[in-house]
Amino acid sequence: MQFSVRCVECVLGRYTKLLLQQEQKDPKKALACMKEILVAASQAPDNVAAPYLVYLFDEVYARHFSGEDRYAAVKKASNQFVASRLPAMREVVEEDPEPLKAALRYARTCNYIDYGPLGDGVSEDFLDELLDKAKDEIIDETEYANFTRDLEKAKKLLYICDNAGEIVADRLVVEQLKKRYPKLEITVCVRGGAVINDATREDAEIAGLGEYARIIDNGKAIGGTQIQYAGEELRRELEAADVILSKGQGNFETMHGCGLNVYFVFLCKCQWLVEMFGMPMFTGMFVNERRL
Repeated sequence: MQFSVRCVECVLGRYTKLLLQQEQKDPKKALACMKEILVAASQAPDNVAAPYLVYLFDEVYARHFSGEDRYAAVKKASNQFVASRLPAMREVVEEDPEPLKAALRYARTCNYIDYGPLGDGVSEDFLDELLDKAKDEIIDETEYANFTRDLEKAKKLLYICDNAGEIVADRLVVEQLKKRYPKLEITVCVRGGAVINDATREDAEIAGLGEYARIIDNGKAIGGTQIQYAGEELRRELEAADVILSKGQGNFETMHGCGLNVYFVFLCKCQWLVEMFGMPMFTGMFVNERRL
């Protein structure tokens, strides 16, 4: 998806807030950084989505204000929070007559943990409310039937993860996939470096996904899955996969239009997607790229 004016406003707003904080310490450096960010926005290539703007702006910010991963603490907290809820979620999943679908509901709900579009507005209390309702949320029956039908014939599944915390709930899906399709070869893809609160290899290992799948990364610290900038390993997996399960809004934004057999699972967390699908904020989506 091509980023829009609304995307620029959203992403630029996050860095404006960040630089207003830095301005209190060093006004000249903060202004110089903002000027470079504006140039980067004006020179952003066509046919890239909003997560690529984050990558460009992060590069500029790091040149002026190098330091630790700003989201390391919230990523750790998110992983711990979802891990504390995992036993209860697993119990519901295993009691459900369709456990894979139940696992998808929980993993999709945890896509709420997104410090990109939601900024600092992520609330553990609200996530608990969403999780309480998750077992009753709808997964499109037609697409779910297509999904399971595709999996019955598939040899390789590529599971593209999104955020820390959420990736712990992804384990429920991977567990059920291996139970239902024991011969299915699963590869899990995460980000190639720190970007917002997106999941990396470390988060995938913390979630225990290495027990069930091979873990790769997208080759760069770019949010989503901007295919034209993907590393060689991810490109090979995209070509080899019979089915791709893509988690999260950022992956939808960057992969929509690719034409591959991708099943997108995410929550609508920005006004643009709310309007695109005609759904309320935080509505869960389960759609296929080729039939969308």
